[in-house]
This record gives sequence, C-alpha cells and structure tokens, in this order.
Amino acid sequence: MDGRFSPSAPLADVPAALALAKADLAGDKGPLALTLADHCADVAASFRALLRLAGVRGRLARLAGRDDLTDQECDRLSVLAALHDAGKVTVRFQRRIRGDKTAGGGHIGPLWSMLNWNAARNAAKRQRQGIVRRSLDLATVGGWFQPDPDLDPDRYYDNEPLHMVLSAILAHHGALTEAAEPAEQDWAATGGYDPLTALADLSARVRRWFPLAFAGDVGEALTITARFTYALAGLMVWADWLGSDTAAFPLMGLAELAGWGDDRFGWSTGQAAAMLRARHLDASLRQAGAAALPWGFAGLFPDAAAQSWQPRPLQQAMLGLDVAGLRPGATLVAEAETGSGKTEAAIALFLALLRAGRVDGMYFALPTRASAVQIHARIRDALQAALGEQVAPPVGLAVPGYLRVDGDDGVRLPGHRIAWPDGDAGRLDDRRWAAAHSSRYLAGPVMVGTIDQLLLGGLQVRHAPLRSAAMLRQLLVVDECHASETYTNALLCNMLDQHRAAGGFTLLMSATLGAVARAKLTNTKRPDLAAACEVPYPCLLGAAGVVPLARDATLPAREISLERHNPAALEALVRRAISAAEAGAHVLIMRNTVRDAAATQLLLEGLCPNRDWLFQVEGRPAPHHARFAAEDRQRLDEALQKAFGGGRSEKGCIAVTTQTAEQSLDIDADLLITDLCPADVLLQRLGRLHRHRWRNNRPEGFTHPRALILSPGAAALADGIQRDGKPKRGAGSGVGTVYRNLLALAATAEALAENPVWQIPTMNRALVENITHPDALLALARRLDGGTAGLWSQHYNHIWGKSAAEQQLADQVRLNWQEWDAAKLEQEGEAATEVTTRLGDRDRRVELDAGTMGAFGHPVTALTIPAHLLRGVPLEAMPAVEAMAEGLRVRVESSILLYDRFGLRT
Repeated sequence: MDGRFSPSAPLADVPAALALAKADLAGDKGPLALTLADHCADVAASFRALLRLAGVRGRLARLAGRDDLTDQECDRLSVLAALHDAGKVTVRFQRRIRGDKTAGGGHIGPLWSMLNWNAARNAAKRQRQGIVRRSLDLATVGGWFQPDPDLDPDRYYDNEPLHMVLSAILAHHGALTEAAEPAEQDWAATGGYDPLTALADLSARVRRWFPLAFAGDVGEALTITARFTYALAGLMVWADWLGSDTAAFPLMGLAELAGWGDDRFGWSTGQAAAMLRARHLDASLRQAGAAALPWGFAGLFPDAAAQSWQPRPLQQAMLGLDVAGLRPGATLVAEAETGSGKTEAAIALFLALLRAGRVDGMYFALPTRASAVQIHARIRDALQAALGEQVAPPVGLAVPGYLRVDGDDGVRLPGHRIAWPDGDAGRLDDRRWAAAHSSRYLAGPVMVGTIDQLLLGGLQVRHAPLRSAAMLRQLLVVDECHASETYTNALLCNMLDQHRAAGGFTLLMSATLGAVARAKLTNTKRPDLAAACEVPYPCLLGAAGVVPLARDATLPAREISLERHNPAALEALVRRAISAAEAGAHVLIMRNTVRDAAATQLLLEGLCPNRDWLFQVEGRPAPHHARFAAEDRQRLDEALQKAFGGGRSEKGCIAVTTQTAEQSLDIDADLLITDLCPADVLLQRLGRLHRHRWRNNRPEGFTHPRALILSPGAAALADGIQRDGKPKRGAGSGVGTVYRNLLALAATAEALAENPVWQIPTMNRALVENITHPDALLALARRLDGGTAGLWSQHYNHIWGKSAAEQQLADQVRLNWQEWDAAKLEQEGEAATEVTTRLGDRDRRVELDAGTMGAFGHPVTALTIPAHLLRGVPLEAMPAVEAMAEGLRVRVESSILLYDRFGLRT
C-alpha cells in the first residue's frame, strides 16, 4: 500500500482500493471500521424503513400533491438516500479516515461541487464531473422527477427538481454549503486507490439493492415542490442518524470488512425494521392498542372512572368526534376556562386519531418549562393507564436541561453517552432515543415540551428540516395559545402552514384566545369585533364549524372579587399575605418582572415573623422565576408543585412568582396578589386561584376567591407613553417592557373599575376581545385621547407598527416553505443565536466548572445571563465565576452579578 495514501498503522492491512465510511482507530477492541458500501446500505435501509411507515409516506406524498407514494417512488427516493455519503470516496476523505490528520477536506462539499450544475473551469474537471454524473446515472434519475408547475423556473433556478432532491439528500448534516470549484486532489487516482472506481462500485451496488427503482418505464414523474424538499431533507437527516447508530449497526473488525458484499443490505433492512419497533417509531403496536380500547370515558381514563368522575363537556365532545371524517390538515381549537379538562380532552383526541391510524404520535407544546414538566407526568400516567405499560409509548420530556422519559431521569456522560437508572446499555435506551438530543425531540412517539422546540423546525437553523419533517406525522397540541406574542405567533403560523399542507392534525387550546390570533393560526378570515364577541364560550371550533359546549356541572360559574390597589400599597398587601398565611392560606404573589419578584421576596422575608410560611427549596426561601440555572429551576418547579399542588400541606404558604406560574400549572392558591397585566393574562393568573374546586377545607375568610390587583389607572399609564407613542422604559411593574401594549393594560384597568366582581367564564369572551381586537383598542384610544392631545392614538399606531415590524422580522428568520434554499440552514454557533423563537436581545451562556454549587446546594452546569444585565459589555468579554457562601459571583468586565436563592441579579 502506498504510504502516502495510508499513513496510519492501525489500518495498514485495509486494501487501498476499499473505500471506508467510518473508523475507530483507538477502540478498546482494536481498530474498527465500516466500508462506505456497508454504511450506505445501513442508511438506505433506515430511510426506506421510515418510508414504509404510513404516517411518514402519506404526509410526504401530500407535499408532492399525491394521496400516497408508490413502492417504486419510495425506492427511487431510497436510491438517492443510499448515495448520501458518496462524497466519502474522495482521496482526501479516505486519507483522513485512515488517520492522516493533515488531509483535510469534508465529504459533502466535494461531491456537491461535482453535481452542481455550474460547470468546472477547465476541461479535466469538467470531464470528471461528467464521469461522476454518469456513474450515478443522473440522466435516468432526473427522469423520475418533475418541477412544481406553480414555480417560475426563470426566477428559481435552484428549484430544478433533480437539483433540489440532490441538495436535500446532501444536507444530511443539517445544512448544505454553497458548492465550490472541484478540487483536483479529491478525484485523482493515487496509491492504488481510484475514487471514481469506488463511486462506480457503490452506484452499481445501489442499483442491485433497489431494482424496482430502475424497472420498466419511468412512469409518472414525482412532482418536487419546495415543501416536499424540506420534508425530504429532514427525513434524510433522520435516516442518517438511525443508520449511523453503532448500537444497531456496529463497526467491524478489519478482518470482517470486505465480507458482506450485497448481503449487507438484506441484513440492514431487518435491523432497520427492528430499530423502528424498538424505538417506537413504528406506531402499529400503539395504534392496535388504541383500536382495542373500549371507547368511552371509562375505557380511556379508568383511574378517573374508578373515582366516579364524569367526562367534562369538552372531553365528551372529543370522545364523540368523528375523527375518520376530519379533513386532512384539520386544525381544531378548544376554548374553555382553566380547569375544564383540556389536557385529558387532548389525550382523548390523540387516542381517537391513533386508533383510526391517522397519526403516529403526539407533540404537546406548552408555553413554559414548568408547565411542560408538570403536564408530562399527567400525560404519561394517562397513557399508561389507558394502554397499559407494555403498549403505551414512552413519553419524553422535550425541555433542554432535562433527560426524562416516563419516570426515569438520565445523566449525561462523556462521549455522548447517557446513564439511565437501569444502566446505559439496556433495552430501554431505545425507548429514550428521541429524548437524548433536542434536534430529534419531535421524532419521539409522544413528547411533552415547550413551544420553542416546535418553532425551531421552521427557522433558518441547522436541523430545522429534521424537526419539521418529524412533526408531520404527529398530532400537534399547542396549549395556552394567546394573542400577545406577534413574533412567536407568526412563527407558529408558519409551522402550522407546513403541517396543514402535509395533512397533519393540530389541536390549539386556550382559555383566552382572541379572534384575531385565532384567525391567523387557523388561516381563516378575521371577524369584526361584534362577530368576535358573539362566538360562544366555551366551544370547539374547526371540526364542524363552531360547536358550543354545555356548561360544566363540575365547574360552576365563579365570581371572583377583584380589589384594585395603588402599586404604592405593596407593603400593605404583603402584610395581608402574611396574615393569610398565618390563617393557613396559600398565597401567590405574581409580579411582572424578575427584579420586582426579588424585591418583593426581600420585603416579605423582612416582614414575615415565621420562616415556615415562606415558599422554600431545600430549606431556602426563594422566589419562583426563570432566571435560575436549569438544575435549580427543576428543583423550584418541583417545590412549587409540592407546596401548591393537590397534596399541599394545610400549613399556610406564600410564594412570590413571575409569569412562570401563571399558565398550565395545576397549582391552587387561596389568595392571589398580582400586578396589573392584560385581561387575557390576568384570566390565566386567576386560573391558579381556587383552581381545585373540590377543596372543602379552605381557611376561614378564604372560601370565596379574591384577587388583589396592583393597578395604576389610565392617567398613570398615560405617563408611561412618550410623545411619539412609544412606551417609556422604567415605568415599573413591567409597564412598557414586559407588557408594551398600554392600551390593553388600560382596557383591563377599566374592566376592573367597572366590574369589581368578574363572572368566569361568562365574561371571558368580552374581556379578551376588548383587550386584543384592534377595533376595541382603537375605540378606547380615541376615547382616552381627550385629555392627552392624541397620545393614546399615537400609542395605538405604535402598537400596530411594532406588530407589523415583528411580523417582518419573523418573515426574515423563518423558512419559506415555497422556496427551497439549503444554504439558509447553515446557521449555527454564534449566527444561530440571532435566530430565536422569542424576541429579545442575545442572552449569554456561561459554562461552569464541574462541581460548581448552585443556589440550593447542588451542582449546576451553566448560567444564562439576560442581555439587558450586560448592556454595553462586549460579547467577547470572558466571565469570571467565584463561589460564595451560598451561591456564585459572576464578574464580566466591570459588571458584577450575584447568583443565589434569589436567582441571577445585579
């Protein structure tokens, strides 16, 4: 063997002519490797196995304008999947994999340079390009596909169908860089190795693996749309990850390398099918289990039925839904008050669609980490009770910082390994595959996580196609949709657009969704204010128009007393909270900002005579907010659930929180103290007040729900508006920062003044529409203008101008499903931090040394510093972290931050 070609002694016995794809030169069992042909067989088998799943094939077909794909079309796509790593035949890659660290060069760019339609500059390179294309039989393959007739080929050159499909296949690392001029050192034969011969051999093998692809007439060509191409790219990443998993497709000793021949593909096919079953990607078992259920509330929720619970109206509507009659791509909207059983209604819909074979799994998206953690346990328990532990799919938690599947938590180890309670090499590792990496969260059979993980599938970031392709086969459940986030809602609309186009099913749930946001999310016409207010509440929309829901006998209409207080009266209200805790009440104090929450916690501790009445984590009093390390935040969430959940102590307790406790949490307070916030948000907060209607042991004086609102009036709010209509910073209580729409705050303040007792849910619809509908806010602005020289109208114009700007920003960072552009996926590292799911400045992540203790005496691995705490500090400034008695001190240039039981603060 030519020493220049194979400089590494461990692989010296590998024939020079043999192309390798993977190698481990320093393994415990000696050098291991895998030939390129064998690896391509593994990935192609995994790709075809995914296409044999009806939920994958059917969704992909609809994006190409078909009801289904034929077996021949699936095999033709699999041919291209088999060639995804064909670039590894290049000389530089083979030198590098054999141990030459100076070889350089990748394997995707060199092949893309040969397949790109731009001709090379000299005759020799053009000749090699022709040989490569002929080896891959692109003249034949090109006839398998046809362009999207709706696209202008003169405007979108890159939408040429074969070019699109090849670029999607080569983007299997999550992105694809621009093609460069072919490099001479990649393709010239050397030292007994000829890359063109290796490529021809691989291509010939692929033809033998998929004879149906090349059989007979070309037939009807498959239409290649941009939507289809994004899904194909995601499917290719998915297959590459599966086929590269050495647990299922292990590397081999050098003596075994050349022994498989074409038999490898048959073996790989069996391995891939077994893998899909083991990892619960094959939905047939759970679909059969759902079909065998005795349909009805008792059959689906045996634990609830055992306690003689009856289905709520929304749950009954879902149980009676004709899911077989739902049109592909249907979006349902469930609007009902907090505590009406929306989570169980979503589970009922999932099981109904599952038994009908119309979905393979479910992604349950929630607004916050805390709500995702809590709902995860409820969904896990419900599915295991309904289907049994042997049939129920694993339920993973899609929240970065956690490694949780069902009831087990894993720990990350070096080398991308994970230790689970039953061992890191056991059978259950397959069950946990999707939860091990955030990019594949949406591929899990049932995952519960934040909405951010869903939205990343529609952004111009690496691995977005994997996320968006995996979601297509799932029921998407988006909980607590609301109207206040223009940017985030625009990104959600974009994801739902692709999901609908593929025939996927979506359930949007909310207690407070305005008509304008609903129309955008469902792609329907926006109603005027009068029509919006006439929509019944509660209701189920989308299955058969608007279906009013009967009143829930278990949720009698509530009358909540609302007391307005000047924000300057905070200390007096904290004293009332202490008196309430002394009487045995559980009190939530919700502030709009972290700064105010920390200050309120200090005030509370200074006034409270009994430390036991304070919410605590590991014996340390603390506020509950988002500015904690992930590990400490997990302990905060668990402690809040324990202190205010169904099994709470009879001893009084006071917790100071921010928005982290306002949505989707099954926590119950006897008294609520809160800052003013828009009415839709306030209704969410009121949902934590007397949430558990079954409680009959509330302390004396707290049997009637009461909320104390720190509410500035319209005049004080007007002081927070600049002459150009922009909100002022520093107005306090989140006015103009957390909540920039001061008209929504003014409308809420008016509603509080006019109605000191809110009747829930009777007033919900009018309250929400009057603070979200543009017609209502414009009328309010004109009415308030009298004493402000048009200030409120200026603010109205600013609000909608800002909303339009956020929409434009979302358009700049989202994937355009109508235009395939693989280069836009090349966002990673520093660039990717500028593409986010929620608006805000760039936060900074500080990695901590191993063993660094956090706020509650346990190790933490990283801190995230909000950008506004380091305003003016250069991005390249390096933080210095030092331990304190209880927490950490973080110095970044002249800025000093503290991290302790109050969270991260200045």
